Amino acid sequence: MSFFQAVRLAWETIRVQKLKSFFTVIGVTIGVTFLIAVVSIVSGMGRYMKDDLIGKLIAVNSFNLRQRPDIQLGDVTQDDLREWRKRPHIMDSDVPAVAAALAPDVLACCVAGHRSHEPGATAALDHLGLAPLLDLGMRLGEGSGACLALPVVEAAARLLREMATFDSAGVSEK
Repeated sequence: MSFFQAVRLAWETIRVQKLKSFFTVIGVTIGVTFLIAVVSIVSGMGRYMKDDLIGKLIAVNSFNLRQRPDIQLGDVTQDDLREWRKRPHIMDSDVPAVAAALAPDVLACCVAGHRSHEPGATAALDHLGLAPLLDLGMRLGEGSGACLALPVVEAAARLLREMATFDSAGVSEK
């Protein structure tokens, strides 16, 4: 093998290795970019599920007074069910005690989404001095009245925040 052939072979090897290195860098870059995109999408979906979807399906900063839990996550044993059955039933007469346990400023921030067909709902609203946004006679109990009332509350908030006043719109008294 002559000297020129050895140099030519060396340059060819360097060129091939550079090409391999270039494609390796491109592959790693694509892989990292894809990983960042997937993590961002999963993070965004998690935030959406927590903030938007669940916040609209299950009321945030609200409470229910129930004998048994609304949602059962995980395995519930027979002992748990027996214990729940032993709990006292919640009656209309329990509403004043619950209302008294609320912080004084809480009622100023409360919005009654709807009036249930159940008599306890009317007693609770009357005692709390709240008028419901909706009175559709529903008795489903899964928060369906709150889901229907939520767009009304959102629309009212947007009107207060975004609606132009006569002064800002330049409407005169004439």
